[in-house]
Amino acid sequence: MEQDRWLRAELERAKAAGAAHIVIFQHHPWFLEKPDEADQYFNIPLARRAPHLALFREFGVRYLFSGHYHRNAEGHDGDIVNITTGPVGKPLGGAKSGFRVAIVRDGAIEHRYYDLGDLPTKIELAPTAKK
Repeated sequence: MEQDRWLRAELERAKAAGAAHIVIFQHHPWFLEKPDEADQYFNIPLARRAPHLALFREFGVRYLFSGHYHRNAEGHDGDIVNITTGPVGKPLGGAKSGFRVAIVRDGAIEHRYYDLGDLPTKIELAPTAKK
């Protein structure tokens, strides 16, 4: 498939360039909690999910960001973190409207979801001290 060839080429290019982070952003989450979870409306079918997750592991992808679920979820596939962000509007399942802030650092991407009623007046960008 042409899109699969394009994706592989982009991942190869990013890895060859020595990208500090290779991140996938998309609308539908690959999974919500576990990479082998059952197919449902809110995830990508396992038959398509499994080969793509293998591709992402091959190229060192560490973060998958998505939406579609209209609430927050986070799951892991080894070193890959799958972050599903809730909506600005029309939250489901008791979620609140808001947005996610991601801060890209050398070693990791820090992220946090802020409810609209709980927005900070300032987001500290300086690295936090390690304990």
